[in-house]
Amino acid sequence: MKKYLFICFVLFLFLFVSCNNKNENKNNIEDVKIIVDSRINNIVPNERVQVNYHLEPSSSLDVLITSSDENIISVIDNNELLGICDGEATIKIELVSNPNVFVTFIVNVYTPSMTKIIASDTLTIPFNEIFELDYSILPNGAINDCVITSGNSKVVEVIDNKNIKGIKLGEIHIRIESSSNKSVYKEIRVIVTPPLAKEIVLESKEFDLELGLGFNIPYSVLPNEAFQDVNFLSDSNDLYIKDNYILAYKSGTFNVTIKTIDGSNLSEDITINVKQEDKPVFRYSEDFNLNEEVGWNTNVLLYKGISAYDSEDGDITDKIKVDGYFDPETFGSYEITYSVTDSDKNKSSITRIINVVWNYNTMVIGHAGSYYGVMNSEEAIMVGARDMHYPAIEIDVKQTKDGVFVLSHDPEFGGYNLEDYSYEFLKDIKVTVTRNKGIVPLDENDRTYTATLCTLERFLEICKEYGVIAVIELKTSNGISNWTETHNPTGSRMPALMEIVNKLDMSHNIIFLSNQYECLYWTRKNGYDYIPCQYLVNDLSNIDYLNICKEYDLDISTNVRDGIVITDEWLNLYKEAGIKISTYTFEEYASYADVQKWIDRGVDFVTVDWHDMHKLKFS
Repeated sequence: MKKYLFICFVLFLFLFVSCNNKNENKNNIEDVKIIVDSRINNIVPNERVQVNYHLEPSSSLDVLITSSDENIISVIDNNELLGICDGEATIKIELVSNPNVFVTFIVNVYTPSMTKIIASDTLTIPFNEIFELDYSILPNGAINDCVITSGNSKVVEVIDNKNIKGIKLGEIHIRIESSSNKSVYKEIRVIVTPPLAKEIVLESKEFDLELGLGFNIPYSVLPNEAFQDVNFLSDSNDLYIKDNYILAYKSGTFNVTIKTIDGSNLSEDITINVKQEDKPVFRYSEDFNLNEEVGWNTNVLLYKGISAYDSEDGDITDKIKVDGYFDPETFGSYEITYSVTDSDKNKSSITRIINVVWNYNTMVIGHAGSYYGVMNSEEAIMVGARDMHYPAIEIDVKQTKDGVFVLSHDPEFGGYNLEDYSYEFLKDIKVTVTRNKGIVPLDENDRTYTATLCTLERFLEICKEYGVIAVIELKTSNGISNWTETHNPTGSRMPALMEIVNKLDMSHNIIFLSNQYECLYWTRKNGYDYIPCQYLVNDLSNIDYLNICKEYDLDISTNVRDGIVITDEWLNLYKEAGIKISTYTFEEYASYADVQKWIDRGVDFVTVDWHDMHKLKFS
């Protein structure tokens, strides 16, 4: 009995303690508070944020975090919030053991507007390779609605609004721009570089030379777009090497190494066998070139840098004779012959080619030939090319009734409408004008000029003779118009015009100029994409003109008279797109300061009536 009573007592005591503990735990859970340490108000789509909270009093009780809308905010691993899309959701943190203990807060998911595009300022890409454009946007989570455009798709092409491809050597600007906020953009200067050389191609690896006679080593570098320059290296002082020209100062066998200089580290070895000849030998200094290109009005001292030696007579430099004509102010190629004879009547000679070119940043164009005589006349053209030495001459082209291309600014000549009369009739019509004293510096008195109609063919002949660029303004005429190219392309007169150009082999020495941009585009579609074409407008400060130039791969020609103001901002937009800028026309009353201002602003062409280029400064 006593044993039974003891067991009952123990059982009663256990039940009493258990009930007290349960009441105590219940009271403890209800007293716990969930404290959010840092309230989350806003997140952006795809952003993950840690939920920071603690329990008071401190406890290891488990909690459950839930979202009122998982399509807006999702809960990851019961401790992070993930923004899904714009909107708001209520986040709840509750005790697992007592759902009556909880806390809630509202979180807003929003997509911010793009404020900045981050990318490199300059990017170099190899020719003919696709390159993924790397850039980022701020703030994080903003919608990327960027559109990538190329300043000149003929140099760099944009593929799938993501990749770019260099399709022509050169440099342009790529623009990354928000389509919803065009004030947010980034421009990147992209330089398309040649591909690395893969092979040096030689006709032979052994060459025989005569002492005193130079030789140009024939070679090429593949691929064709690779940098073609190489170094010719020899450890012998008895070889003169300039570019690929080699001259031996004595007989013997010499080894020469050809090395690429583009970083491809290719090389080829060749052998030069020099035969003994009893002739004088020329020697050249580093600044002497047998094939030299010099800028207009740059004098060349013909005897500088060349000397002659003979095995018996020694130094015979004083016996060198020079034959040939050279005019630094007239464009073209000049052949200069150097010869020297020793005491035994042995003679050596070499030929030097000097090309006079316009190599300044701004080219001068003589307007309508020049402001001399009758506009567009043969006499005016001759003065511009022969006397004023303009590197380019501009004229206006129209057509007679029988389709002869003639030079005329207006639809009529001498009172006769060009389209109503044949060239056979019009060629004898004379026009007389008077120029007042002082307008043209070549004039000392008032002068009267008389001229007949000049043909396009004659104009091209003069340009070819004096080595100047022919700037052909295509005035609207039968078959020369935007309408013709768009609605009746078979009626285009551009093929007939190009026949004349090709006949005189001038297609690489012309510029087309016109407000009929479809006629200019004709060249791009018919194998003449190498011909520079200028879109003639009154004021280039027009986004439509800029876009036309980009689309059709044209340059721009703009008026700078009549109160037109062109800002640097507009000039830079064209320059950044790789579009050359021509200006017209600095007339007879325009000062040299007027012309110089535009040269200093960096335009590519200035079109003048009479200005002497010696009084302008070029760089």
